[in-house]
Amino acid sequence: MSQQVSFELGELYITGDYDGGSGLMDGILTQAAKAKGSYVLVQSEAPDMIARLKAVRTAIPKAIRNHPSLRILMSVNDFDKYDDELTEREGKNASETDVNAMRYKGIPIESLAAWPDDVIVATLCSPDPTTSNLFAAVNLADDEEVIQIDKLSAASELYFLKMLMKADTNIAFAEEFVVLDKRSVPVFKND
Repeated sequence: MSQQVSFELGELYITGDYDGGSGLMDGILTQAAKAKGSYVLVQSEAPDMIARLKAVRTAIPKAIRNHPSLRILMSVNDFDKYDDELTEREGKNASETDVNAMRYKGIPIESLAAWPDDVIVATLCSPDPTTSNLFAAVNLADDEEVIQIDKLSAASELYFLKMLMKADTNIAFAEEFVVLDKRSVPVFKND
């Protein structure tokens, strides 16, 4: 999913909020926030990204810390801050003209266009449903029934498009969803 949400519906899949009908569905972060008390909430007052990532990595359950599907998810802006911090370290990382590796302590980082700033998540992500904690499903089993295109009237040059699509997101195991939420109004909190 992490590689597919940079298109127009990306924000819907990540932060969508159904709230009784005005939205289309709940996004991944909205679904995860509903599991209050089950997800792993990271507390960190650090302003720099390196310290935040260290706090997130420390909170990752030991059972999944070395899993090949483990990913750190963050916004493009947050990765840029992390990259800048690494670049500023003398003699340690990439030069000003190169981008540093998208990883922290060997854990790959996925920066997503629709991901909110100041939210870092570590969880299992994979196209294979047996090794992923995040799910985004779309029901398009029969294209002939899903999309209809026809002329508005017999002599018209105007066409109409009718499409039925069902989509949903879900979290498999909230206890394997590690989140640091530093937004001014955090959605993930202890209460």
